[in-house]
Amino acid sequence: MSFDVILLLKCFPRPVHQDCALPAPALYACFPASRDFTVQCGYGHYVRLMQQLGSVIDVFLGLEPHFQRVIADITQRMGEGMAEFIQRDVETVADYDLYCHYVAGLVGVGLSQLFASSGLESASYARADVLSNHMGLFLQKTNIIRDYLVSARQCVAHGTGAC
Repeated sequence: MSFDVILLLKCFPRPVHQDCALPAPALYACFPASRDFTVQCGYGHYVRLMQQLGSVIDVFLGLEPHFQRVIADITQRMGEGMAEFIQRDVETVADYDLYCHYVAGLVGVGLSQLFASSGLESASYARADVLSNHMGLFLQKTNIIRDYLVSARQCVAHGTGAC
C-alpha cells in the first residue's frame, strides 16, 4: 500500500464536501474525466489542493480498485454527513459525536479498511467499525480541544476579550 492511498483518504474528502459544497454526484462525475479542470474554493492550504484536483483524481484513478472503493465510500459518507451539519448546528453531545464521526471517525474506519484490504492487517480490521470510529472520535475531539485552547490564547494575547 502506497502513501498515496493514505494521503487521498485523509486529504481529499473534507475540502471537496465541506469547503466547496459539491454534491456527491458532481464529485464522482469528475472521476472518469480526471484531467484539465480546477475547482476554485477552499481556504488555506486547501486552495492549492482544490486547484490541482485533476491531478489528485489522476492519482486516485491509478490506485488499485479495492483502494478506490474504500476511498470513494468514505468520501461519500463524509460528504453526506458534513452536508447535514451545514444545515444544522451541533446542539447536543449526540450531535457532537455524530459530527466527529463524519469528520474523523470515518477516516478511522477507512484507514482500517485500507490496511485490511492491503493485507498489512488482518481482514477483521475491515469490520472493526466501532473501534475504528472511536479512534477517529478520540483524535478529532483532541484536535477540537487543542484548537479551542489556541484560539483562547490568541484572544488573550490580542486583548480582544470577547472571542
